[in-house]
Amino acid sequence: MATGTGRRLATLSTLLLLSGACTRDPVGPTADTTPPPTADTSGAPSPPMSVLLVVDDSDSMLPLVESLAVGLDAVEASLPDDARIGVITTDVERHQGALLGRGMVEGPERIEQIRQILLCEATCFEGPVAEDPDHMCGEPLGSVISRQYLDCECGEDQWLGHCGTAVEEGLEAVFLALCRASEQAPAACTESVDTGEQSLPPLLLPSDLGTQPALIDERVVVPVFLSDEGNTSRRLEHEEVATLYLELFALAGVELAFGAVLPEMKGGQLICPGTSTEWAVRRYLDAVERTRGAAVSIHEDCELENIAEAMVDALRGTVP
Repeated sequence: MATGTGRRLATLSTLLLLSGACTRDPVGPTADTTPPPTADTSGAPSPPMSVLLVVDDSDSMLPLVESLAVGLDAVEASLPDDARIGVITTDVERHQGALLGRGMVEGPERIEQIRQILLCEATCFEGPVAEDPDHMCGEPLGSVISRQYLDCECGEDQWLGHCGTAVEEGLEAVFLALCRASEQAPAACTESVDTGEQSLPPLLLPSDLGTQPALIDERVVVPVFLSDEGNTSRRLEHEEVATLYLELFALAGVELAFGAVLPEMKGGQLICPGTSTEWAVRRYLDAVERTRGAAVSIHEDCELENIAEAMVDALRGTVP
């Protein structure tokens, strides 16, 4: 893992030690100062992981998703061989927590499949796209994502029309994905949601439950949020804590450890706010910190980071 980049992890000190990362300043509103627990020396094997990329598919995310897609090989190198990977979006009205593409993928071709899913189904391409008339189908992706590359990977113009809403509901999307993974899902999966101002109809039907079991399958689920704004999931108003969702996840009976690549906070303030709000970013940070995870900034000095490297740091700091 690269060090000295200035990227800061919002993570527990214990996780930094376990992940082999150097010590960094936390980006969240508070830092945990409790002594690290004694490391487990029992020799018991770690449970296999299901890594769930939770991607904001609105138009503002294009540079971040492109940066991640170009550098995905670094993410592949950081994952255990038996890890599965899947992609969902934060647009729950459109996707309702459904896994995109072929669902959870594994094996030697998993990263190529995830790159294809990201670019063909989870990225909002609006405006001009780079041209590379010399690109031949089958050639590896370089540093620029061109129209010709996308046509080869997705089918001609099939990568267009995947723009999600600006309402980012990452926590709700994870909950719905877990509902889809279990036939014994909690009742809240198929109930309406009372926001205090209105009653929203359920997004899932009973027939949706248990349709994507490969997400859990006796695995630790590691959702990693990629966000430039923060969380505005429907079951909460402007609360900065994710308690209600953590309780729902507990009802689902799945072991979770959250990671995140987010706008940076320091001293309780957003450093490069853009369109993000502090309470929405803090909500993601709360879920990360309370599940022994790591959050990494999308910016360094308000310039866009290498998002793939940030994702590697978030995964390495999120120890199941």
